[in-house]
Amino acid sequence: NQAKTNLEQIEQNMMVQVRGAIRAVETSLESVRLSELSTQLSVKQYGLQKAQFDAGLATSRDVLQALSDLGNARVAELQAKVSLRTAYANLYQIDGTLLQRFNVVVPDESTMTATSLQPVDVNPAPPRP
Repeated sequence: NQAKTNLEQIEQNMMVQVRGAIRAVETSLESVRLSELSTQLSVKQYGLQKAQFDAGLATSRDVLQALSDLGNARVAELQAKVSLRTAYANLYQIDGTLLQRFNVVVPDESTMTATSLQPVDVNPAPPRP
């Protein structure tokens, strides 16, 4: 009976984690959509300010502010896209498909050798001339 209760609790916890991960993906998708719209608006606003500047109706400060706003919008869009990828990765980890989705094969213990467990130098020294 205790084992059954523990199993039910684990299943409930998993469902909570899955629902949370799905919600995070949905929220991130909406964030990406809104940030893309913000970037599009900033592009138009910058174009408008530049045209007004060219016509003598805006200052260079106005154009620079619009350009800064555009840069900020692009950064926010990239951050939203990174958050979306992170949310997907968390969901894939929870549902157990993360390694499969990225074609990662984990060797089983019988095929592992001492040499296969050596650390890999990710920044090797450049070759000598």
